[in-house]
Amino acid sequence: MRLEPVAGWVIAHAAIIKMQSAIVLPNAAKGITRCYLLESVSAEAEAAGYKRGDMVVCKAVYDMFFKGGTFHRVTFSMEEIICRVHGAPLSEFTDVNGKDLQPLESAA
Repeated sequence: MRLEPVAGWVIAHAAIIKMQSAIVLPNAAKGITRCYLLESVSAEAEAAGYKRGDMVVCKAVYDMFFKGGTFHRVTFSMEEIICRVHGAPLSEFTDVNGKDLQPLESAA
């Protein structure tokens, strides 16, 4: 499945910083700040300087679940982005299921 954002929106993977203590399940993303690894950006977001592979923090996002909940992405308007994340390698992050976050392929 490939999703294409439009009109200033982006699609991303949720990224959770690995904790020194255990993440309390069943919801590894509850009560923590999530970062977002941009997977796809609209033409407007690209013109504003956002690109695939950027890591950001947002005020609010919309979770999207497809394929019976096994395909999870988030989407948000570029106006929701409050900062870019620098100096944090992907190896420091997990996805919402506690699995290591994987680098994005170069092409969508």
